[in-house]
Amino acid sequence: SPPAFEPKKKDKVKILYDPLAPLPAFHVAWNIPPMRSPEYYPLKLIAMALADGESSRLYLKLVKEKQSVQEMSVDIDGRKEPDLFSVFIILTGQESADAVRDDLMKEIASIAKDGLPDAELTKAKTRIRFRYLANLDNNLSLAVMLGKYEILWGDASLINTEADRFMAVTNEDIKAAAKKYLLEGRRTVLDVVP
Repeated sequence: SPPAFEPKKKDKVKILYDPLAPLPAFHVAWNIPPMRSPEYYPLKLIAMALADGESSRLYLKLVKEKQSVQEMSVDIDGRKEPDLFSVFIILTGQESADAVRDDLMKEIASIAKDGLPDAELTKAKTRIRFRYLANLDNNLSLAVMLGKYEILWGDASLINTEADRFMAVTNEDIKAAAKKYLLEGRRTVLDVVP
């Protein structure tokens, strides 16, 4: 069985000098509990609120407004073992990696303090439900999901209740998960320098 989950106690920072990188970039990751643990659901919704689509808060701030980011992704790996909440950002060169990372951390701190506005939380839940139902409508995706629940958790019938667990997430859950797992002092940071 995998080792018990232990969050990091301090940031770990590394720099990778890449002569082939056309632009600077960085990756920030936090250790989080496994998929399907109670904290997984609010953390997944936070990832969606941060960077899923052109109306997400990081896209609006960093791509549209500041034009400091060319490309980004925020997601959870989705592992049965201790998991990762990952942010990957390719910069435009308009601002330093530190400045953009500060903007990222301000957004996460805001979520830890105030949660998500109702409209933002509803939008993230709606997107999750839509994707979940779209996967059920495709035979291959349905088979993969059934196999995953059966192999990893020994119960294919979990497919019937998984979306409900996202819908049950409250703003208190969002704040608690962000405070517990996504603040400074718990990060692994890799700066990619051309």
